[in-house]
Amino acid sequence: MTKHDIHPGYLELRPFAFYDAQGRIHGTGIQGWKASEENCPKGQSVLFADADRMLDYVDTSSGEPIVTKRPVFDGVFGPASVPVETEATLPGLPACTITYEGPESGSHEHEGGDLVVGFTSPGDYTLTCEPFPYLPATLTLTVTA
Repeated sequence: MTKHDIHPGYLELRPFAFYDAQGRIHGTGIQGWKASEENCPKGQSVLFADADRMLDYVDTSSGEPIVTKRPVFDGVFGPASVPVETEATLPGLPACTITYEGPESGSHEHEGGDLVVGFTSPGDYTLTCEPFPYLPATLTLTVTA
């Protein structure tokens, strides 16, 4: 019989989070830290910390990665109700995909900055987006005749 030495990093369990360059968390769990390092997906990094994949992100702005709660995007349309063919502005929306549903439906890739929208049919429009690192947001715009 031969004796096999096991690296202590496989036995020392730690919580981990795999995250990408933007700080989006792609996986979490608890396992030996050596296994986490070896199994980290290509293009991602590993941080040894408790994290919630949906509610947290990894903030690297200070140079040291840290798990941080994703903030709520509290933007509102100005104004919240507009006549048909009149634009409303949602200031400071980070880049994201906007999905809108109402009398007209579809999606739009937003490059970031002020979102300016207008519709040709009256009704209530629900716009949803995930302006990372903010949590997913749902906004309503009323378009009157």
